[in-house]
Amino acid sequence: MDMASIGIQEYPELWSRLLVIPFTDFELFWRMIPVYLNGFLASVYFPPSSSAAVFGGLTALWAGADWIRTYVMGLGRAATASNWAIAVAFCAFGVFCLVVGLRQVRKLYRVSGRRSILTFFAISLYPIQTGHIPLDRKLLVAILVMAVPVIVLLEKFASFTRERVLKVEPHGGD
Repeated sequence: MDMASIGIQEYPELWSRLLVIPFTDFELFWRMIPVYLNGFLASVYFPPSSSAAVFGGLTALWAGADWIRTYVMGLGRAATASNWAIAVAFCAFGVFCLVVGLRQVRKLYRVSGRRSILTFFAISLYPIQTGHIPLDRKLLVAILVMAVPVIVLLEKFASFTRERVLKVEPHGGD
């Protein structure tokens, strides 16, 4: 099936396959627990700020570096060019967030300090990076199509949880 024959309604189903994979492999699920917890807790307790940007930057840099480490050391399966590109992109995003956070560039907190962005891409790409599903053009487009609506939903959920459930006062970041 080529890209032209895929309807927009098929992207959520294609993307949702990535969400199910960790629950079919205990080892993968175990390794994903910190990603789930980090994404949820950081989004709820830490609004976009320089510290959130630094923390997110370190998390992204660590994930990318760990993927590169496993490829270089020959742990697991051989990496494809797309695996390398994703790992390097995570490292680059991590460095970007670190610089934004350390220099306190407030205008860029909306990207660098939002944990939902990092969480979405980490959860979406982790099964690809571990070799549980290959990345093809259809899956890449599905991830990109789903990014904005899912990130917005994650942000709304975090905001609701922070303000209505936990009654945490927004402090506007640092």
